[in-house]
Amino acid sequence: MLPFLNIIGENFMKNVSTRRYVYLVLNFVILLLLGIAYAWSIFVGPLENAYGWTRMQTSLAFTILMVGFSGGSLLAGILAKKIGFSKISMIASLLVGGGLVATAFTSSISVLYVTYGVLAGLGIGMIYNTIVSVIPLWFPDKKGMVTGLLLMGYALSTSILSPICQWLLVSFGPKTTFLTFGILDFVVFLLGSFFMKEPNTAELVELPEIQTTIADQEMKNYTTSEMLHSVKFYVYFLGANFLVMSALGYLNHVAPALQSEMGMSAVTAAYVVSAMSLCNGVARPLAGRMFDKFSIRFVLRVICLIYAVSASLAVFALNSHATWLLVVASCLLLFGYGFQGASLPCVIRRFYGNEYFSMNYSIVSLVSLTASFCPSFVGKMQVLSGSYSLGFAVMAVCCVASIPLMFIAGIEK
Repeated sequence: MLPFLNIIGENFMKNVSTRRYVYLVLNFVILLLLGIAYAWSIFVGPLENAYGWTRMQTSLAFTILMVGFSGGSLLAGILAKKIGFSKISMIASLLVGGGLVATAFTSSISVLYVTYGVLAGLGIGMIYNTIVSVIPLWFPDKKGMVTGLLLMGYALSTSILSPICQWLLVSFGPKTTFLTFGILDFVVFLLGSFFMKEPNTAELVELPEIQTTIADQEMKNYTTSEMLHSVKFYVYFLGANFLVMSALGYLNHVAPALQSEMGMSAVTAAYVVSAMSLCNGVARPLAGRMFDKFSIRFVLRVICLIYAVSASLAVFALNSHATWLLVVASCLLLFGYGFQGASLPCVIRRFYGNEYFSMNYSIVSLVSLTASFCPSFVGKMQVLSGSYSLGFAVMAVCCVASIPLMFIAGIEK
């Protein structure tokens, strides 16, 4: 069976210009399924009701998943030049599918931390890094735009799949929901792994705008060691970390906050999460397109402005019990998160080149690791104070603190 699929992959569509768009669509679908991890807030209520877990316990599960994601991305960067991206994707499909299926059969929060947080998290990070590293190379004429389109699939996952998850959870419970997505993810990711490869020299010649790739080759490619000796890297990393902290905090806690403090129903809150995901997704191709047309400095300043305004509005809305304003602010903040998510790989390519991108990007992706403690912190503040006000205020401060850092990082020499 596997050799047969390999033959299909190797002889799949002779026309390179056509084949690259098939790769784009296929990996868009993979990222769409991969992004279900960000719908964790939909699972929180049903899991707590089914197994008696606390908010601090369920918040920690998402934190562990983000730690696993960062570890998986780093592992993909290490393995890229050793075993290739196709084999990395195969391993990841086993981790994600197996992790979700195993999660379906546990009632222990400790086991869930391993199956959902560690195993699925590792696999998600590996596939994510692989796709972002490989597919834009097939589009030297529009790397930013393609990166944004791919990541739009990842972001739209919550918007598209949240209602499906909600229906499965209400109709069949957490077990069937995890089992369904575990099997589906394994099959789709495994099939996609057979078509995961970088363009060779002959294929690059057939791609449009070959002048762009020549310019890229003339640009210096920084090794990971050289990148880590750059002051700009640490300035950018810290600024991005503050922003990701806020975004992950909102993703994990907006639905519970709307229900506990605004009296919104679980079904309506799920639709709000879907709207946030939609804003996150729509922003990504726009950011990619903007990155292709404008300077890094301009794009980063737009991102900071969106974050600062939306986070401040969210704090005001929560304290004044303005439900509609909190919904708008949350959607706007996730729009900013979408901008940032699409710009991050573009920034790394622009600053440090293509040759060592996978490893360099895996290092920068550690922002998900360092920022992953924010959801647990916000959850702890909610438990201790009985309100989300303090946690939301801290996230707003982080957004404002990122502004000078991103302004400095955006200076191109």
